[in-house]
Amino acid sequence: MHLSTLLKSVLYKAPRAMLVGSLLGLISLSALAQHKAIDVIILNNGTQHKGRIVESNLPNTTTIFIDETQIVAVPNDSIQSTLFAKRKPQFKTRGYTAMYEWNLALGRKRVPTWGWGNPAPIYETVGGFGFQMFHGYRFNPFIAVGATAAMELNNDGVIAPVSLGLRGSTKHPGLSPMYSLDLGYTNQLGYFTGVPRAERLRGFHASPAVGFEVNTGNGTALTFLLGYTYRQLKAKSDNEWASKQIDMKQHRVNFRTGFTF
Repeated sequence: MHLSTLLKSVLYKAPRAMLVGSLLGLISLSALAQHKAIDVIILNNGTQHKGRIVESNLPNTTTIFIDETQIVAVPNDSIQSTLFAKRKPQFKTRGYTAMYEWNLALGRKRVPTWGWGNPAPIYETVGGFGFQMFHGYRFNPFIAVGATAAMELNNDGVIAPVSLGLRGSTKHPGLSPMYSLDLGYTNQLGYFTGVPRAERLRGFHASPAVGFEVNTGNGTALTFLLGYTYRQLKAKSDNEWASKQIDMKQHRVNFRTGFTF
């Protein structure tokens, strides 16, 4: 199958794949969130109340939510013992963190021109679809530092960017604004198909993005980001008469969705 045909097929199916992947992630994370820690109040007569203790320091009374619908206020002198469940935090504010995302991008690139003198630059539309992962350490809710690795299929073939990554979020219980920034090096896996005898495209890239995350409990969240990617790629092409330096710039808008923990 020709590369352009393959790319059109992938880009046509990419939005549906991203939607299905996000829904599956939401279902999985929601299932994890369904596992609730349970507190237990044991009375002197052996009766047990199971739920979530919300007020344990009121004078002479302990209050417990049962099944989120029933509230029971228990006199302290009737309580034999109280067992508090160990609960995981709703989200991480420090420690190891990871993010896995699907990426859909669309933009344009400046392609190399051939001929005598300095021909006018040519711009082409470039699209791409891929997957990326971030692993790092969160120092506080606003700063996590780590490494980002990605794999992307676009008009020029398959590329594999590797970056230093920054992530941050306000980490609210519900919806939280977040940002990401990746700075690194892009390497093409395979040869540039538009120019004969060309080396692999390599070069610098930068990719900032902003968006939000939806807290799903147990330290996990779904992520949705809109960003911009700039790439300065170079390669060398040799033919029978001369060598030419390929200098290509890419400007793209990308949408990313995934999950973090």
